[in-house]
Amino acid sequence: MHITVAPASTKAGQATIEALLADSAGPTVTGVYRNLSRVPAQFSSNPNFKATQGDVQDGASLDFSGADAVLAITPPQFHESDIVADARKMSENVKAAAQKAGIKRLVLLSSVGAELEKGTGEILTNHTAEQVFEGTAPEVVYVRCAYFMENWMMSLETVRQEPPFFYTTITPLDFKVPMVAVKDIGSTLAVQLLATGSAPPAHPHVVAKEWAEMSACFLPGGIIEADVSRTEGVVRGKTTLHEAVKEMYNLPPPPA
Repeated sequence: MHITVAPASTKAGQATIEALLADSAGPTVTGVYRNLSRVPAQFSSNPNFKATQGDVQDGASLDFSGADAVLAITPPQFHESDIVADARKMSENVKAAAQKAGIKRLVLLSSVGAELEKGTGEILTNHTAEQVFEGTAPEVVYVRCAYFMENWMMSLETVRQEPPFFYTTITPLDFKVPMVAVKDIGSTLAVQLLATGSAPPAHPHVVAKEWAEMSACFLPGGIIEADVSRTEGVVRGKTTLHEAVKEMYNLPPPPA
């Protein structure tokens, strides 16, 4: 089986490639990079991996020939005035390349709340991507992720300051937010990519001015406030928040 990841330079793309190359099925993987200097050494040295130059912003640069499955990622844009239109453009470029290659399955990295048409801020880019990719291949799977644990990296910068303090847009402080680590997202995406040829699930997996709206939409009373007791259709990550923060901050283990 051959799998293409576009783009491959994102954290989720890298975690997925790591999981695929470690899988006993031995799939071959192509990573699409705008800048080939960003290819990790552990990938370029693996005989089952190939890097190719391409940009999801430029449809003419994308070639998915030979791929059985494609992982599509719409990376966040911080320089565009209309981020939803930009997400549509990137998705349409990937869709065209996927259909030209005749792939069997497309897996999209999406977000909790992507099923909603308004009120979610930047998450509307995922809603748009899901709409665009509908019918791209015989099998289309949307993996809707919860809040990334690695998002706390921004808050850790303030912990290192003097005096240290913890910055968060999530309030109140005891509000429970479903979270997942990037490595677990990568593992889940790899499972879905390797399942090419099998019937996709009946329901998508849920494993979290525009940026401010997105931050508020999952807080108490927000439009996508999650029910943390929900279990049906949820893929639970194995990494704890302590483990994720420890990797980011190199903290000692908790006392026994």
